[in-house]
Amino acid sequence: MSERKDFLPEKALEEICSGFGLKRARLSELDAFENFVFDCGETILRVTHRSHRLADQVKAEIDWTDFLKANGFGVVTSQPSPSGERIVQTHDKEFLGVLLPRAQGRSVHGMENSALWTPELFRLWGKTVGRLHSTTRNYQPSGPRRHHWHEDRYLSNWPTYVGTNYPHLQSPWQELIGQLQDLPRTQNNYGLIHCDLHSKNFFVNGDSLQFFDTDDSHYNWFIYGVATIFLSVAHNPICRDDPPAFVKNFARHFLAGYRSEFRLANSEVGRLPLFLKLRQYLLLGAVLHKWDFHKLEGEKLRLVERFRRDSEAEGFPLGFSSDDWLGVLDVKHREHREHKG
Repeated sequence: MSERKDFLPEKALEEICSGFGLKRARLSELDAFENFVFDCGETILRVTHRSHRLADQVKAEIDWTDFLKANGFGVVTSQPSPSGERIVQTHDKEFLGVLLPRAQGRSVHGMENSALWTPELFRLWGKTVGRLHSTTRNYQPSGPRRHHWHEDRYLSNWPTYVGTNYPHLQSPWQELIGQLQDLPRTQNNYGLIHCDLHSKNFFVNGDSLQFFDTDDSHYNWFIYGVATIFLSVAHNPICRDDPPAFVKNFARHFLAGYRSEFRLANSEVGRLPLFLKLRQYLLLGAVLHKWDFHKLEGEKLRLVERFRRDSEAEGFPLGFSSDDWLGVLDVKHREHREHKG
């Protein structure tokens, strides 16, 4: 496979625009981490290099979002080109594009929207994720499938990008992966999930959420999808005054909404700290995969250092104690000890 590509040639962009009937001059680039994303007015163009996703992987993403849309979810899925293609590739297959309708509703992200961060939002958020996990149990790909957790490139490349720069993290990383590989996988605890449903990736549209950015969707334990959300909330400036207290309150309401749609077993919920640690490791892996470790400075350096500290921290994530977790997650002490032992 080609090396990771951080530059989009103008010729490639023009070729993809032509395939979708778009005028290049009317596009404005948006901030994005893994893809090249452009505002096209009523639509969003996402361009991907083959080092990040191959065409079959994007086809699998579209198949899943079509399934969710057919099951009543407010999910953004790609729209066809004038010739009926859902994916437009450059002639050399190095880049591919998908055209997405603009999401409907209101963003809740950012300090300017802090008044929207209410128990009602938290329960709706949890309710949406719970129904998503319940529904995806019945999903069967009609063609190519999305990757499983252990096939994720940030995980497979972690020893190269993180282990070589922070060798002291190699042993705890390997121990964590070993624990995960031993976990049971069933239809009721494992499936294709969004994996990145934080506050930047959905809008509130009436009494429902419309979510987007399904590029990171893959097969994982359902509780990992919850862990990614909890960690994103802990890092959100909205809760900067007292992150542990804010996350505890968020978790209670979120899980109440989640359980109203899907009763994930307590034995699964009790593994949340394990998957929070996985997420912390993968965030460090993602930024070191993207950025040159030896050229870090400014905000990039500060972000890497924060992710490093999170990865190094022992004990329970987010500043919680054992009793904190048991209270928030409503898990019995006996069950928790079983997971530790």
